[in-house]
Amino acid sequence: MAFTYFTLIASYLALFFAVCELIRKKKHISDYYLTIWLLVLSAFMFCKLEDSQLFIITEKILSALHGIILFLYIKSLTSQSRFLLKDLLHLTPFVLVVFPVFFISGYVFTFAYQLLSLVLFFIYIALSAYMVFKYKRSIKEIYSTVKDSETSWLNILIYGGFFFVTNYILELLFSAYPAEMIEYIALFIFMNIVGIKGVFRTMNFVKPPLKIEDNAVSKVSYSNYGLKQTEAEKLSERLNEYMKNEKPYLNPSLSLKDLAKAMNTYPHYITQVLNTVLNQNFYDFVNEYRIEEAERQLTSPSKSKFTILSIAFDCGFNSKATFNRVFKEKKGVTPTKYKNKINQ
Repeated sequence: MAFTYFTLIASYLALFFAVCELIRKKKHISDYYLTIWLLVLSAFMFCKLEDSQLFIITEKILSALHGIILFLYIKSLTSQSRFLLKDLLHLTPFVLVVFPVFFISGYVFTFAYQLLSLVLFFIYIALSAYMVFKYKRSIKEIYSTVKDSETSWLNILIYGGFFFVTNYILELLFSAYPAEMIEYIALFIFMNIVGIKGVFRTMNFVKPPLKIEDNAVSKVSYSNYGLKQTEAEKLSERLNEYMKNEKPYLNPSLSLKDLAKAMNTYPHYITQVLNTVLNQNFYDFVNEYRIEEAERQLTSPSKSKFTILSIAFDCGFNSKATFNRVFKEKKGVTPTKYKNKINQ
């Protein structure tokens, strides 16, 4: 009975959040995809409460739709793309799986249908994960500061998707596995996470991801940019000299575009230099200078009474968590241990 209440509450929350997204002003295409997915999720959970064949069939049909909608939602978020008619082609696999339902009696209850639904869900969750991975890599070519919160919502969706795929696989393999009970609890917890994010973001579930702009991460051959290798090496020297003398990395919001403008060059020229000469992305390049600055401050007697957080801010980091993570990646120890070792 408790699981029934969990499902009912989760269904209501999904419907409530869908309505909140729908009435919100200044919507992007991603907001519409999110609204559709929340409505599908609400209907999916509500159908679990009924034992009639109609509701069971509807539930199984809706389960095959989750992965596709999530993929379109994540695609619209990470690429800031508009709605295109060709996006509807992603519904083709869903139609091919669901269409026989109306002609083959008991089709949704067969192992073949369950397997096809699982494969369809897995493929689109995997595509979504790849898209998020590619997006994370791209923004590090443009921004020197990437907050974990920028992609935390996307991570929740991806991890949640793989969790439900795994749960479904275990249900198919082991008849005694309590898949439905686990699904009830997981959906209830997930909708509460959505609710918490909604409250703290005024019903805007995710801050719009950092925009991929210019052609800084374009896969076009560098030879088409007109910057020869000798020129790239000279720009590399000028870039390092500028970083050491002007210390633009102390600005936590420094972007590739900002740096290119300050050096009177093009963003894709700097990207070419970083990728071909220095073998780094923009994010790692700037943070390397910030860590060097942090080392100087941590070992400076004049900074001995400064906290780790104040030093992190002074060096261009916008949070202690990011500073600790990047510092440990570069130096193998946390800033606190590094400072204690220096003091000893």
